Amino acid sequence: MSNNTTLEEEKTQTEKIEQFNKIMFYAAPVLGFIFSFVLAFSSAWYLALLAGIITGLFYNEMKKGVVAGLIAVGLGWTFYVIIKTSTSNIETLLNQVGGIILGSSGMGWLFIIVVILFGFIFGALGGTLGSGIRKLMQHETDETQD
Repeated sequence: MSNNTTLEEEKTQTEKIEQFNKIMFYAAPVLGFIFSFVLAFSSAWYLALLAGIITGLFYNEMKKGVVAGLIAVGLGWTFYVIIKTSTSNIETLLNQVGGIILGSSGMGWLFIIVVILFGFIFGALGGTLGSGIRKLMQHETDETQD
């Protein structure tokens, strides 16, 4: 009788874990986007990597973690750049810097694209690290349970 109840408890626990993983498959990029967007307004831009790591922690597969981190942090930085360029006079400064570095004015948009690409790169790297950390933690817990 007790053996039968433990099997039922394990079955319900695995069903709950699977249901949580299904929900977090879609919710993790949204949470990562919000976290990345909020952190973008701080002066510590490198915290975008942390947002990618947190997003990647929800995925067992490395590919899914990379894509989720890439989408979450990349879109967070994209919206941040759109807000900053539309509410401040930063585009004029970027055009002047582009004129100094590249030799022709009006190239500020190139710096904006580079900043957005860095956001996508940081997101992919963070997602990779997050899902890798999850795999390592699961591997260690599987070994200790055996």
